[in-house]
Amino acid sequence: MPHHISRRNLLGGLGAAAGVLSLGGLSLRQTMAAGDKPPLVVQVTFSGGWDTLLTLDPRSNLDFADPDGKIYPAYDLAANGDPLILDALANTNGTGVFTDGPMTLGPSIPASLRAMASDLCLVRGVDMGTLTHAVGKRYFLTGKFPRGLSANGSSLGTRVAYEGLAHESRMSPAIPNLVIGMETYNEGLDASISGVSISDFEDMEDLVNALRPETLLAPGAAEAVEAYLDRVTCGELRADGAKKVTTFEASRTSAAILSSGTLWSSFDLEGNPDLLAGLLSHFGVADFSSLDNQRKKSYGAAMLACQALASGTSHAVSLEVVDGLDHHDEDWQSDHSASLRVGFEAVAGLLSFLKNTPDGSGVLFDRTVVLVTSDFAREPKLNPRGGRDHHLASSCLVAGMNIQGGKVIGATTDDTMASMPIDPRSGAPSEGGILVRPTDIHATVLEAMGLGWDHLGNQTPLLIPAMLKA
Repeated sequence: MPHHISRRNLLGGLGAAAGVLSLGGLSLRQTMAAGDKPPLVVQVTFSGGWDTLLTLDPRSNLDFADPDGKIYPAYDLAANGDPLILDALANTNGTGVFTDGPMTLGPSIPASLRAMASDLCLVRGVDMGTLTHAVGKRYFLTGKFPRGLSANGSSLGTRVAYEGLAHESRMSPAIPNLVIGMETYNEGLDASISGVSISDFEDMEDLVNALRPETLLAPGAAEAVEAYLDRVTCGELRADGAKKVTTFEASRTSAAILSSGTLWSSFDLEGNPDLLAGLLSHFGVADFSSLDNQRKKSYGAAMLACQALASGTSHAVSLEVVDGLDHHDEDWQSDHSASLRVGFEAVAGLLSFLKNTPDGSGVLFDRTVVLVTSDFAREPKLNPRGGRDHHLASSCLVAGMNIQGGKVIGATTDDTMASMPIDPRSGAPSEGGILVRPTDIHATVLEAMGLGWDHLGNQTPLLIPAMLKA
């Protein structure tokens, strides 16, 4: 597939070093044979704008101790709502910063995720270009900067589901594109791969429990209903100029699969204690009912993603693990860190499942890319109300198929935590480099999966080779 090659691609490829970077020479694109399994993707969202000082871009609580400074971690204040931060401070000689090789992680990152540092690619200083929630969220969802507040292009999950079905010899999964508690978009692609949205884990559980085989119509009745619905009228043909009927028919096909009664066994955790126990083991808990409501929601969404991928039900899953992070007031001290911790616990459980679930000769992790993002970051200083406002320079986590683990890409400055330009080949800060944007993350993630990213062409995407395995 041809790539969009622009002046930005070429200049960015040059970076701070001399010499020309050949895009074709860096390609990891795989020619997938007819029998090959398609790549999978999980996009995880923390909704509301996360505090990267507490998580993916920390600073020492000792070196930045001035409450009036431009950077003020305030880990001791965040401990008001998350006592585990006190343990983090004690275990890091008061800095609050955990170090694993080149990677530093903040006190709100749980031990379960820190233990996976060698599998993670951490991208810092992502230039979000907005301080508006809807724009930031949709920018990372599609890889294209929104049109006003409206999403621009298709969601990453929609794009991957579309690519996964592109080869006619591949079996179509029941729900190619599953979306849990977040937005989804399809711009100009086959309606059959539009995201199937559910609100949360319990929503799916209610659905599959209600559709056990014994509750379905008798075969004769079901066939009669199907024959009636398959009729095509002249009115329908006339109305299909705007593809409304086509979209309806595609949706009805998906609904028929959902209501067929064949999916319930993969998601009937209540009726399958062994399946539930196996899932919970990756999240470090033994009893789902004992979890608080926030963990039930976050863990439940992640567990649903695990089952959708492992059962072959979906090629793409998008999920929100945390919402309500927009803490401008003292609720930052009481709620923010605890919410972040639960979300990253869910991410760790998801990654543990993927790394330990067989898939042919390997494991699911080998053909899945996991992308973890938020709307943007939060200001590195406290405002007069004791909270943090919005900040442009964010971070993200990427892991999985062809992604280089144990890698830190980019940085933010030590004065205002502004994004620093990088050399895309090394990932290191470089005055002659480029600022990383969500568009570039999308292009690189799709490249890692062996998929095309020409649809991003009008955003002048640039690959970040440092994120990719050699």
